[in-house]
Amino acid sequence: MISKRYGTIGLLVLLAVTLAGCGRAPTPQPTPTPVATQSVSAAGSRSGGDVTASGEVMPAQEAEMSFTTAGRVQTVTVEVDDEVQPGEVLATLETAVIEAEIMQVEAALAVSQANLAQIQAGARPEEIAEAQEALIAAQAGVSAAQANVASAQAALAKLKAGPKPEELTVAKAAMAKAAVALQLAQSEYDKISWQSGLGATQQAVALQQASIDYESAKANYEALVSGAMAEELDMARAAVEAARARVGVAQAQAGQVKAQLDQLLAGPTAEAIAVAEAQIQQAQAALEAAQVALDQATLRTPFASTVAALEVSAGETVLPGQVVLTLADLSYLQVETTDLSERDVDNVAVGQQATVYVEALGLEIAGRLVRIEPQASKIGGDVVYTVVVELDEQPPDLRWGMSVDVEITTR
Repeated sequence: MISKRYGTIGLLVLLAVTLAGCGRAPTPQPTPTPVATQSVSAAGSRSGGDVTASGEVMPAQEAEMSFTTAGRVQTVTVEVDDEVQPGEVLATLETAVIEAEIMQVEAALAVSQANLAQIQAGARPEEIAEAQEALIAAQAGVSAAQANVASAQAALAKLKAGPKPEELTVAKAAMAKAAVALQLAQSEYDKISWQSGLGATQQAVALQQASIDYESAKANYEALVSGAMAEELDMARAAVEAARARVGVAQAQAGQVKAQLDQLLAGPTAEAIAVAEAQIQQAQAALEAAQVALDQATLRTPFASTVAALEVSAGETVLPGQVVLTLADLSYLQVETTDLSERDVDNVAVGQQATVYVEALGLEIAGRLVRIEPQASKIGGDVVYTVVVELDEQPPDLRWGMSVDVEITTR
Protein backbone atom coordinates (compact mmCIF):
# COMPACT_ATOMS: atom_id res chain seq x y z
CA MET A 1 0.00 0.00 0.00
CA ILE A 2 1.25 3.50 -0.81
CA SER A 3 2.72 5.26 2.30
CA LYS A 4 0.36 8.22 2.03
CA ARG A 5 -2.65 5.97 2.54
CA TYR A 6 -1.01 4.22 5.54
CA GLY A 7 -0.41 7.58 7.15
CA THR A 8 -4.01 8.56 6.63
CA ILE A 9 -5.30 5.32 8.27
CA GLY A 10 -3.08 5.85 11.32
CA LEU A 11 -4.39 9.36 11.84
CA LEU A 12 -7.98 8.14 11.58
CA VAL A 13 -7.33 5.49 14.28
CA LEU A 14 -5.87 8.09 16.67
CA LEU A 15 -8.81 10.40 16.05
CA ALA A 16 -11.34 7.64 16.82
CA VAL A 17 -9.63 6.81 20.15
CA THR A 18 -9.55 10.46 21.18
CA LEU A 19 -13.24 11.00 20.45
CA ALA A 20 -14.21 7.90 22.39
CA GLY A 21 -12.34 9.18 25.44
CA CYS A 22 -14.04 12.56 25.33
CA GLY A 23 -17.55 11.03 25.50
CA ARG A 24 -17.10 9.27 28.86
CA ALA A 25 -16.85 10.27 32.56
CA PRO A 26 -13.38 10.81 33.89
CA THR A 27 -13.02 7.32 35.34
CA PRO A 28 -9.85 5.38 35.34
CA GLN A 29 -9.29 3.69 32.05
CA PRO A 30 -6.76 1.18 30.93
CA THR A 31 -3.89 2.73 29.16
CA PRO A 32 -4.59 2.29 25.43
CA THR A 33 -2.08 0.38 23.42
CA PRO A 34 -0.20 2.82 21.17
CA VAL A 35 -1.07 2.46 17.49
CA ALA A 36 1.88 2.49 15.13
CA THR A 37 1.55 5.04 12.31
CA GLN A 38 3.64 5.79 9.25
CA SER A 39 4.61 9.29 8.28
CA VAL A 40 3.18 10.60 5.03
CA SER A 41 5.85 10.70 2.32
CA ALA A 42 5.82 13.70 -0.04
CA ALA A 43 5.35 13.07 -3.74
CA GLY A 44 8.54 12.43 -5.61
CA SER A 45 10.26 10.94 -2.55
CA ARG A 46 11.35 7.53 -1.32
CA SER A 47 9.36 5.51 1.21
CA GLY A 48 10.93 2.42 2.66
CA GLY A 49 13.31 2.27 -0.31
CA ASP A 50 10.56 2.73 -2.90
CA VAL A 51 10.04 5.88 -5.00
CA THR A 52 6.74 7.71 -5.02
CA ALA A 53 5.46 10.41 -7.31
CA SER A 54 2.30 12.04 -8.52
CA GLY A 55 1.07 11.39 -12.04
CA GLU A 56 -1.68 11.66 -14.60
CA VAL A 57 -3.55 9.15 -16.73
CA MET A 58 -2.64 9.62 -20.40
CA PRO A 59 -3.40 7.79 -23.64
CA ALA A 60 -0.56 5.59 -24.79
CA GLN A 61 -0.95 6.96 -28.31
CA GLU A 62 -1.91 10.55 -29.13
CA ALA A 63 -1.51 12.68 -32.25
CA GLU A 64 -2.08 16.33 -33.12
CA MET A 65 -3.12 16.22 -36.78
CA SER A 66 -2.21 19.01 -39.22
CA PHE A 67 -1.83 19.61 -42.95
CA THR A 68 1.62 20.01 -44.49
CA THR A 69 0.40 22.68 -46.91
CA ALA A 70 -1.67 25.83 -46.58
CA GLY A 71 -5.19 25.94 -47.96
CA ARG A 72 -8.89 26.38 -47.35
CA VAL A 73 -10.66 23.56 -45.48
CA GLN A 74 -13.24 21.96 -47.76
CA THR A 75 -14.69 19.27 -45.49
CA VAL A 76 -14.46 18.12 -41.86
CA THR A 77 -15.97 14.63 -41.65
CA VAL A 78 -15.70 13.97 -37.89
CA GLU A 79 -16.83 15.42 -34.58
CA VAL A 80 -15.43 15.30 -31.07
CA ASP A 81 -15.80 11.84 -29.43
CA ASP A 82 -16.11 10.10 -32.82
CA GLU A 83 -14.24 6.81 -33.00
CA VAL A 84 -12.20 6.50 -36.20
CA GLN A 85 -10.28 3.69 -37.87
CA PRO A 86 -6.90 3.75 -39.68
CA GLY A 87 -7.13 5.39 -43.11
CA GLU A 88 -10.47 7.07 -42.42
CA VAL A 89 -10.76 10.60 -43.86
CA LEU A 90 -10.82 13.30 -41.18
CA ALA A 91 -10.68 16.53 -43.20
CA THR A 92 -9.81 17.77 -46.69
CA LEU A 93 -8.53 20.95 -48.31
CA GLU A 94 -9.77 22.46 -51.58
CA THR A 95 -7.83 20.82 -54.44
CA ALA A 96 -9.01 22.49 -57.67
CA VAL A 97 -5.64 24.17 -58.29
CA ILE A 98 -3.68 20.99 -57.57
CA GLU A 99 -5.92 18.91 -59.84
CA ALA A 100 -5.45 21.41 -62.68
CA GLU A 101 -1.69 21.25 -62.15
CA ILE A 102 -1.80 17.44 -62.33
CA MET A 103 -3.65 17.59 -65.66
CA GLN A 104 -1.09 20.03 -67.03
CA VAL A 105 1.85 17.90 -65.90
CA GLU A 106 0.25 14.73 -67.30
CA ALA A 107 -0.08 16.45 -70.68
CA ALA A 108 3.57 17.54 -70.57
CA LEU A 109 4.60 13.97 -69.71
CA ALA A 110 2.61 12.60 -72.66
CA VAL A 111 4.31 15.08 -75.02
CA SER A 112 7.76 14.11 -73.70
CA GLN A 113 7.04 10.41 -74.11
CA ALA A 114 5.79 10.93 -77.67
CA ASN A 115 8.89 12.96 -78.48
CA LEU A 116 11.17 10.18 -77.24
CA ALA A 117 9.25 7.59 -79.24
CA GLN A 118 9.57 9.73 -82.36
CA ILE A 119 13.31 10.17 -81.87
CA GLN A 120 13.89 6.47 -81.29
CA ALA A 121 11.82 5.51 -84.35
CA GLY A 122 14.08 7.51 -86.65
CA ALA A 123 13.15 9.33 -89.85
CA ARG A 124 10.35 8.13 -92.12
CA PRO A 125 11.09 7.58 -95.86
CA GLU A 126 8.92 10.55 -96.83
CA GLU A 127 10.84 12.79 -94.41
CA ILE A 128 14.13 11.75 -96.02
CA ALA A 129 12.69 12.37 -99.52
CA GLU A 130 11.53 15.85 -98.50
CA ALA A 131 14.94 16.65 -97.08
CA GLN A 132 16.67 15.49 -100.27
CA GLU A 133 14.40 17.68 -102.40
CA ALA A 134 15.07 20.62 -100.09
CA LEU A 135 18.83 20.08 -100.52
CA ILE A 136 18.54 20.05 -104.31
CA ALA A 137 16.58 23.31 -104.21
CA ALA A 138 19.11 24.88 -101.84
CA GLN A 139 22.04 23.88 -104.07
CA ALA A 140 20.22 25.35 -107.08
CA GLY A 141 19.86 28.56 -105.12
CA VAL A 142 23.63 28.60 -104.55
CA SER A 143 24.26 28.17 -108.30
CA ALA A 144 21.85 30.98 -109.19
CA ALA A 145 23.48 33.30 -106.67
CA GLN A 146 26.92 32.51 -108.06
CA ALA A 147 25.66 33.26 -111.61
CA ASN A 148 24.40 36.63 -110.40
CA VAL A 149 27.84 37.39 -109.01
CA ALA A 150 29.44 36.61 -112.36
CA SER A 151 26.93 38.83 -114.17
CA ALA A 152 27.50 41.74 -111.78
CA GLN A 153 31.27 41.37 -112.07
CA ALA A 154 31.03 41.37 -115.88
CA ALA A 155 28.96 44.58 -115.83
CA LEU A 156 31.48 46.24 -113.55
CA ALA A 157 34.38 45.18 -115.74
CA LYS A 158 32.63 46.52 -118.80
CA LEU A 159 32.12 49.90 -117.18
CA LYS A 160 35.75 50.04 -116.14
CA ALA A 161 37.04 49.06 -119.62
CA GLY A 162 34.95 51.61 -121.52
CA PRO A 163 33.39 51.13 -125.00
CA LYS A 164 34.98 48.94 -127.64
CA PRO A 165 35.89 50.52 -131.03
CA GLU A 166 33.20 48.57 -132.80
CA GLU A 167 30.63 49.77 -130.23
CA LEU A 168 31.62 53.37 -130.96
CA THR A 169 31.34 52.71 -134.70
CA VAL A 170 27.89 51.20 -134.31
CA ALA A 171 26.75 54.03 -132.05
CA LYS A 172 28.08 56.67 -134.44
CA ALA A 173 26.41 55.02 -137.40
CA ALA A 174 23.13 54.83 -135.50
CA MET A 175 23.37 58.54 -134.74
CA ALA A 176 24.08 59.36 -138.42
CA LYS A 177 21.16 57.21 -139.56
CA ALA A 178 18.90 58.96 -137.10
CA ALA A 179 20.12 62.37 -138.44
CA VAL A 180 19.24 61.40 -142.02
CA ALA A 181 15.81 60.21 -140.96
CA LEU A 182 15.28 63.48 -139.13
CA GLN A 183 16.21 65.50 -142.25
CA LEU A 184 13.78 63.54 -144.40
CA ALA A 185 10.99 63.98 -141.88
CA GLN A 186 11.71 67.69 -141.69
CA SER A 187 11.57 68.00 -145.50
CA GLU A 188 8.20 66.30 -145.70
CA TYR A 189 6.86 68.46 -142.89
CA ASP A 190 8.07 71.65 -144.61
CA LYS A 191 6.03 70.80 -147.68
CA ILE A 192 2.78 71.23 -145.73
CA SER A 193 3.88 73.78 -143.22
CA TRP A 194 1.61 76.41 -144.82
CA GLN A 195 -1.45 74.36 -143.88
CA SER A 196 -3.44 74.89 -140.72
CA GLY A 197 -3.94 72.12 -138.13
CA LEU A 198 -0.48 70.60 -138.69
CA GLY A 199 -0.22 68.90 -135.25
CA ALA A 200 -2.49 66.00 -136.24
CA THR A 201 -0.89 65.26 -139.62
CA GLN A 202 1.21 62.24 -140.42
CA GLN A 203 4.19 64.44 -141.32
CA ALA A 204 4.12 66.12 -137.90
CA VAL A 205 4.04 62.81 -136.03
CA ALA A 206 6.87 61.40 -138.14
CA LEU A 207 8.97 64.51 -137.51
CA GLN A 208 8.44 64.22 -133.74
CA GLN A 209 9.43 60.52 -133.71
CA ALA A 210 12.51 61.17 -135.84
CA SER A 211 13.61 63.90 -133.43
CA ILE A 212 13.31 61.51 -130.44
CA ASP A 213 15.28 58.74 -132.19
CA TYR A 214 18.04 61.16 -133.10
CA GLU A 215 18.39 62.54 -129.56
CA SER A 216 18.53 58.98 -128.14
CA ALA A 217 21.20 57.86 -130.62
CA LYS A 218 23.20 61.01 -129.97
CA ALA A 219 23.06 60.54 -126.18
CA ASN A 220 24.14 56.90 -126.47
CA TYR A 221 27.09 57.84 -128.64
CA GLU A 222 28.18 60.66 -126.38
CA ALA A 223 27.90 58.38 -123.31
CA LEU A 224 30.15 55.82 -124.93
CA VAL A 225 32.65 58.47 -125.87
CA SER A 226 32.73 60.02 -122.35
CA GLY A 227 32.93 56.60 -120.49
CA ALA A 228 31.30 55.48 -117.20
CA MET A 229 30.61 58.03 -114.45
CA ALA A 230 31.76 57.53 -110.83
CA GLU A 231 28.18 56.96 -109.67
CA GLU A 232 27.72 54.17 -112.20
CA LEU A 233 30.94 52.47 -111.04
CA ASP A 234 29.83 52.70 -107.38
CA MET A 235 26.47 51.18 -108.21
CA ALA A 236 28.12 48.35 -110.14
CA ARG A 237 30.51 47.59 -107.26
CA ALA A 238 27.57 47.55 -104.79
CA ALA A 239 25.74 45.14 -107.08
CA VAL A 240 28.74 42.79 -106.99
CA GLU A 241 28.93 42.86 -103.16
CA ALA A 242 25.19 42.25 -102.84
CA ALA A 243 25.42 39.28 -105.19
CA ARG A 244 28.32 37.82 -103.17
CA ALA A 245 26.31 38.23 -99.90
CA ARG A 246 23.41 36.34 -101.46
CA VAL A 247 25.82 33.54 -102.32
CA GLY A 248 26.89 33.32 -98.66
CA VAL A 249 23.27 33.14 -97.48
CA ALA A 250 22.43 30.49 -100.07
CA GLN A 251 25.44 28.39 -99.07
CA ALA A 252 24.52 28.61 -95.35
CA GLN A 253 20.98 27.50 -96.10
CA ALA A 254 22.23 24.63 -98.21
CA GLY A 255 24.61 23.56 -95.42
CA GLN A 256 21.78 23.59 -92.88
CA VAL A 257 19.55 21.51 -95.13
CA LYS A 258 22.38 19.05 -95.77
CA ALA A 259 23.03 18.72 -92.02
CA GLN A 260 19.35 17.95 -91.44
CA LEU A 261 19.43 15.32 -94.17
CA ASP A 262 22.59 13.76 -92.71
CA GLN A 263 20.95 13.62 -89.29
CA LEU A 264 17.88 11.91 -90.72
CA LEU A 265 20.05 9.37 -92.53
CA ALA A 266 22.26 8.74 -89.47
CA GLY A 267 19.32 8.16 -87.09
CA PRO A 268 18.87 9.50 -83.54
CA THR A 269 21.98 10.42 -81.56
CA ALA A 270 22.66 9.30 -78.02
CA GLU A 271 22.55 12.93 -76.92
CA ALA A 272 19.10 13.49 -78.41
CA ILE A 273 17.77 10.36 -76.71
CA ALA A 274 19.32 11.41 -73.38
CA VAL A 275 17.72 14.86 -73.59
CA ALA A 276 14.32 13.34 -74.38
CA GLU A 277 14.63 10.86 -71.50
CA ALA A 278 15.61 13.67 -69.12
CA GLN A 279 12.51 15.60 -70.14
CA ILE A 280 10.38 12.54 -69.32
CA GLN A 281 12.05 12.16 -65.91
CA GLN A 282 11.46 15.84 -65.19
CA ALA A 283 7.79 15.55 -66.09
CA GLN A 284 7.41 12.39 -63.99
CA ALA A 285 8.99 14.10 -60.98
CA ALA A 286 6.63 17.04 -61.36
CA LEU A 287 3.67 14.66 -61.60
CA GLU A 288 4.73 12.77 -58.48
CA ALA A 289 5.13 16.06 -56.58
CA ALA A 290 1.66 17.19 -57.64
CA GLN A 291 0.14 13.83 -56.66
CA VAL A 292 1.84 14.02 -53.26
CA ALA A 293 0.40 17.53 -52.79
CA LEU A 294 -3.04 16.17 -53.69
CA ASP A 295 -2.68 13.31 -51.20
CA GLN A 296 -1.50 15.72 -48.50
CA ALA A 297 -4.69 17.72 -48.96
CA THR A 298 -6.54 14.83 -47.29
CA LEU A 299 -6.04 14.20 -43.57
CA ARG A 300 -6.43 10.51 -42.65
CA THR A 301 -6.47 8.61 -39.37
CA PRO A 302 -3.06 7.04 -38.63
CA PHE A 303 -4.35 4.61 -35.98
CA ALA A 304 -7.60 3.49 -34.37
CA SER A 305 -8.52 6.31 -32.02
CA THR A 306 -11.08 8.82 -30.75
CA VAL A 307 -11.38 12.46 -31.80
CA ALA A 308 -10.39 14.31 -28.64
CA ALA A 309 -10.43 17.89 -29.95
CA LEU A 310 -11.47 19.69 -33.14
CA GLU A 311 -9.91 23.07 -33.90
CA VAL A 312 -11.23 24.07 -37.37
CA SER A 313 -14.39 24.11 -39.46
CA ALA A 314 -15.07 23.91 -43.20
CA GLY A 315 -14.26 27.17 -44.98
CA GLU A 316 -11.43 28.21 -42.67
CA THR A 317 -7.91 28.73 -44.00
CA VAL A 318 -5.15 26.74 -42.30
CA LEU A 319 -1.37 27.04 -42.36
CA PRO A 320 1.19 24.23 -42.58
CA GLY A 321 1.60 22.60 -39.16
CA GLN A 322 -1.49 24.26 -37.67
CA VAL A 323 -3.30 21.75 -35.43
CA VAL A 324 -6.60 20.74 -37.02
CA LEU A 325 -7.69 18.08 -34.54
CA THR A 326 -6.31 15.80 -31.83
CA LEU A 327 -6.62 12.01 -31.81
CA ALA A 328 -6.07 9.69 -28.86
CA ASP A 329 -6.32 5.93 -28.37
CA LEU A 330 -8.55 5.84 -25.28
CA SER A 331 -8.74 2.06 -25.30
CA TYR A 332 -5.23 1.82 -23.88
CA LEU A 333 -4.28 4.28 -21.14
CA GLN A 334 -1.05 4.61 -19.22
CA VAL A 335 0.36 6.79 -16.46
CA GLU A 336 2.95 9.53 -16.71
CA THR A 337 4.53 10.95 -13.56
CA THR A 338 4.59 14.72 -13.11
CA ASP A 339 6.99 15.34 -10.22
CA LEU A 340 9.55 12.53 -9.99
CA SER A 341 12.58 14.31 -8.51
CA GLU A 342 16.02 14.25 -10.07
CA ARG A 343 17.20 12.87 -6.70
CA ASP A 344 15.16 9.71 -7.27
CA VAL A 345 15.55 9.14 -11.01
CA ASP A 346 18.77 7.14 -10.54
CA ASN A 347 16.87 4.64 -8.35
CA VAL A 348 14.27 3.74 -11.00
CA ALA A 349 14.75 1.58 -14.08
CA VAL A 350 12.67 0.26 -16.93
CA GLY A 351 11.00 -3.01 -15.96
CA GLN A 352 10.44 -2.19 -12.28
CA GLN A 353 7.02 -2.91 -10.80
CA ALA A 354 4.78 -0.04 -9.79
CA THR A 355 1.50 0.46 -7.95
CA VAL A 356 -0.83 3.19 -9.20
CA TYR A 357 -3.50 4.59 -6.88
CA VAL A 358 -6.34 6.38 -8.71
CA GLU A 359 -7.76 8.71 -6.07
CA ALA A 360 -10.98 9.50 -8.00
CA LEU A 361 -11.84 5.79 -8.21
CA GLY A 362 -10.32 4.68 -4.90
CA LEU A 363 -8.58 1.99 -6.93
CA GLU A 364 -5.13 0.47 -7.05
CA ILE A 365 -3.74 -0.81 -10.34
CA ALA A 366 -0.52 -2.76 -10.78
CA GLY A 367 1.82 -1.72 -13.52
CA ARG A 368 5.34 -1.76 -14.88
CA LEU A 369 7.76 1.04 -15.67
CA VAL A 370 8.31 1.08 -19.46
CA ARG A 371 10.06 4.38 -20.20
CA ILE A 372 12.05 7.16 -18.55
CA GLU A 373 12.12 10.38 -20.53
CA PRO A 374 15.73 11.40 -21.22
CA GLN A 375 15.09 15.13 -20.87
CA ALA A 376 14.11 16.76 -17.60
CA SER A 377 11.60 19.55 -17.03
CA LYS A 378 11.16 22.06 -14.21
CA ILE A 379 8.23 22.53 -11.84
CA GLY A 380 8.53 25.50 -9.49
CA GLY A 381 12.30 25.41 -9.81
CA ASP A 382 12.55 21.66 -9.11
CA VAL A 383 14.06 19.42 -11.76
CA VAL A 384 11.77 16.46 -12.48
CA TYR A 385 11.67 13.55 -14.93
CA THR A 386 8.67 11.92 -16.56
CA VAL A 387 8.35 8.17 -16.04
CA VAL A 388 5.80 6.15 -18.00
CA VAL A 389 4.00 3.26 -16.31
CA GLU A 390 2.17 0.63 -18.33
CA LEU A 391 -0.95 -0.63 -16.53
CA ASP A 392 -1.67 -4.34 -16.14
CA GLU A 393 -5.39 -3.72 -16.56
CA GLN A 394 -7.70 -1.07 -18.03
CA PRO A 395 -10.59 -0.39 -15.61
CA PRO A 396 -13.72 0.79 -17.49
CA ASP A 397 -14.03 3.95 -15.36
CA LEU A 398 -10.44 5.05 -15.89
CA ARG A 399 -10.28 8.31 -17.83
CA TRP A 400 -7.70 10.46 -19.51
CA GLY A 401 -6.45 13.22 -17.17
CA MET A 402 -7.24 11.54 -13.80
CA SER A 403 -4.73 12.25 -11.03
CA VAL A 404 -2.83 9.29 -9.57
CA ASP A 405 -0.17 8.44 -7.02
CA VAL A 406 2.59 6.14 -8.18
CA GLU A 407 4.83 3.96 -6.01
CA ILE A 408 7.72 2.33 -7.84
CA THR A 409 9.25 -0.73 -6.21
CA THR A 410 13.01 -0.31 -6.36
CA ARG A 411 14.00 -3.19 -4.04
